[in-house]
Amino acid sequence: MKLSFTFEPLMSSWAPQRIFNEYYKWFKESHQNVDIEYINIDNFDKTPCGLYSPHNMTIRNVENRKYMIVTYWDRPDDFTTDYNGWDIENCVEILTSAGVSDKVVATPTSYCTYSLSHENIANNIRTTFDKKTNNELLFRGFLYSIRKEMGDLQPNMITNEKLGTLEYMSELNNNQISLSLNGAAEICNRDIEILSVGSVLFRPKLKQKFYNPLIDGVHYIGFDEDENPKNQIEIIKEKFAEIRNQPDLLKSISENGLKWYHENGSINGNVNVLKEVVKIEKLK
Repeated sequence: MKLSFTFEPLMSSWAPQRIFNEYYKWFKESHQNVDIEYINIDNFDKTPCGLYSPHNMTIRNVENRKYMIVTYWDRPDDFTTDYNGWDIENCVEILTSAGVSDKVVATPTSYCTYSLSHENIANNIRTTFDKKTNNELLFRGFLYSIRKEMGDLQPNMITNEKLGTLEYMSELNNNQISLSLNGAAEICNRDIEILSVGSVLFRPKLKQKFYNPLIDGVHYIGFDEDENPKNQIEIIKEKFAEIRNQPDLLKSISENGLKWYHENGSINGNVNVLKEVVKIEKLK
């Protein structure tokens, strides 16, 4: 079997590029009896769900054209149409933990910080839970949909004010509890960045699946979702008031979440998950 790997060349610190590159290097070294080629597309299509998007890695059996997609794109439904160049008939598997819906049968993988820079800063500044001094609730990120409506109602708690990467990560590190809100894919980079500094991840209960589960009450603290922004804010405040003065619980969640991050959310963690879940024999 001859395999071709297609993913964007390593040109930046963006985490998916790093994950794909490290996985490919490992695969070549550990499968020396397999004929492998890397297809370097100089002019990658930046369409996020396109054939040569930087969000995706495709592994293809050159002989029969069957392929699988490993993706960090927010809406894997887009891979079920040929609109963006995908050969739907020959796709045997989509591997992702981002944006999974009932329309897509996906093999769960994991998720990552935005970049290697975020990961490196987390490793350099991370403090123990006992040394985190801020116990007020804050969300910082892009505001759209219900996020925007909630921000309009509670601008001191939900803001789109931008910070530099070091300042942003330092803010997370100083928080005992950090609020995350569902993004386009439910899970978002902020979730993993919160875990990476050992802050308690406080977010809507997750429906998405991971290869190694991210468990409410063990690795993070979840609250119920409500489509009404006023109701959602009240739910958040009530749950926060319930947990904020439980140091033993918060410390346990902090430590469990950080362990999950190292094993699943870091770049090496994501690579190790791919080593387990990618089954090349499915391409035969």
